[in-house]
Amino acid sequence: MSYADEQLEYLRTRGQADAVVKGVGADAPVVANKFGGKQSKMEYDFTQLDPLAMFQLAGILKRGADKYGRDNWKRITTEEHLNHALQHICAYLAGDRQGDHLGHAFCRLMMAIVVDRDGLAL
Repeated sequence: MSYADEQLEYLRTRGQADAVVKGVGADAPVVANKFGGKQSKMEYDFTQLDPLAMFQLAGILKRGADKYGRDNWKRITTEEHLNHALQHICAYLAGDRQGDHLGHAFCRLMMAIVVDRDGLAL
């Protein structure tokens, strides 16, 4: 079974396999660009995502998967993720520069958002 199939099955067991992302799909409004090209209207601005921050996040997720197992973070509560994020933020504010505290806080906040939104924590 592929990773994508495993994820879909995981979501199905939680009643989330048919999630709909607003503004993405056949019912999205159509807009035309200045050249007359038509396409779905974008509700999101991915161009504002910093590519290097995304690589930083992906690297932290990869190292965590190697150490704890893929998607282990989904077995951790929102409160625990927030506590770890705050630990990294406070360490950074205290002047500790021995690790990537801001990157780890960013990662833990992403995890907290997903776990809180999807109710994935056990």
